[in-house]
This record gives sequence, structure tokens and C-alpha cells, in this order.
Amino acid sequence: MNDIWNGRFENNELNLLTFLKGRDEEAQNRLNDLFQAIGIKPNILWYPSAGNDYRDVIELSQERARQHKIAVLPDLMIHTDYRANRNFAGIQYEDSRTTLEIVNSCELELIQDIYYDRISDGGRSGLVATKPLIHLLDIQVTSETAGTFNKSILYFHFENINFLDQVILKNKLRISHIVKVREGAKWGDNVREEIIAGRISISVVYAFVPLLNTEYILKDSEEVRMNMVVIERLIIIHKLWRYTRFSEQMKHYLHSFRPLGISLSKTRWSGFQVVVIKNKNLYW
Repeated sequence: MNDIWNGRFENNELNLLTFLKGRDEEAQNRLNDLFQAIGIKPNILWYPSAGNDYRDVIELSQERARQHKIAVLPDLMIHTDYRANRNFAGIQYEDSRTTLEIVNSCELELIQDIYYDRISDGGRSGLVATKPLIHLLDIQVTSETAGTFNKSILYFHFENINFLDQVILKNKLRISHIVKVREGAKWGDNVREEIIAGRISISVVYAFVPLLNTEYILKDSEEVRMNMVVIERLIIIHKLWRYTRFSEQMKHYLHSFRPLGISLSKTRWSGFQVVVIKNKNLYW
């Protein structure tokens, strides 16, 4: 596993290879093709609580990214959601100008052991994964203005904080783009056996963006639900207290509850006003 270099997480390809494999030969071949296509240091987008929403594929296409003044495109998209009842086949979105379709999906599994947070399903039996489930999705978009293009998504059936802890921070993944839109914050339960009162918002990730080397954040207008207990717990678990400049970013987050950056554009997304932010604290 890579060490932190110059205060930032680097080299995603090697890290991904250390904890993912195909469930069968066909899935492994598809995964190998993906790793070869995305290169040594891919730009990775993370969309927590994505549900059945694939709007990020469209908004981060070359045409739309240019309108948002986003100069760097993701090579790979990661979606997370704790619910397991997803339809990974066929048309997922369609209007008069654009069609988004899942043309292929295959199952992956984890190589390494992790702490998997099996959260309460709130009485909705069968909707929540009882073990780590991962799908590799091949997306095809057909647009009147942008033409036809393809994108790959790794879909993890994980609770968001659990994914941040056990996949991103544990494996030192570099996340170049974060989509924080219409999330469903988890119910109060345990985070590594620490009892947390109330709902936990994935907005806690803002405290980690310099470490993740995040360049762009697509942020909605939902109220930020602060939880310093979770942040401090993750700092201790992953020994992030060793990095003094990281603590400076923490002080900013504690006082402002928002990421540092420059607003590039605004768009409507799932009923929210979404702001595209370029992180000005990218390099330490």
C-alpha cells in the first residue's frame, strides 16, 4: 500500500488493485480492461448516496464540464449507497435529447477484510446489503449535442461514512471530484463501535479534501450537519494527526462548515441548486 507522499494520497491504480477482484473470469477480465484504460493515476469521482441517479455522468461529460469550467474530467466514477435493490440494466434516464443506459454490469468482490457497517434498515427488510456488494457498470450516453460516449462506474453498496473510512482513507485513494448532492444521511448508529447521536452527513468529507487531493466539489444547498466526533475518530484510526497542515484545514472546517474554494458555476440537480467549487487548497 502506498504511503502518503507530500501530504496527499496518490497512485489510485495500485491501491484499487490491492482490494478489488472480479467474482468470475468474465468480471476479472472486465476489471483488468478498466485498470488498463484508466492509467496509473486516474482521476476518481465519488458520489455518496447516489441511489439510481447518474446525473454526474452527464454533468461531467466534456460538453457540460466545459460549461461548468471544470478543466479536469474523472477517469472513473465511484457511487455508494447502502441499499441493495438496484436495477443495473437498461435505460436509467431518458428525455427528448439524452438517453443514459447501463449496457453491461458485473459483480466484483473485496480481496481484503474490512469492517463492514451493516446498518439498520429502518424496517425495510431486504433493501439493505448484509455484506459488501460491488458492481462494475458500463454506462453509455447518447446525446443530440454530445454524441455517444461511455463511462465506467464502480457501484459500492456501502454506507457513506463506512466507505470513507474503510475504502478511501484505509487505501489512500485520491478523489479528484466529490459530488455532494441530495444525500440521505444515515441514522444514528455506530462508527467503529463509537456511539454517535443523530444523523451523520457525508459533508464531514470536506475536512479531508486536501488529503484526498480533491480538485472539484459539486455541492448542493442542503444544510451541513456537522459531526466532529466522526472526524476526530477517523483522524485517530488512520493516524492523520501526524500531518500538521491537515489540522489547519480542520480548523477552517470547524468554523465555516464548508469547503474552501472558488465557485465556478451553478446548475439545477434533483431540485437543488448545485454549486461547482474548485478547491483552492489542493496542494499543501
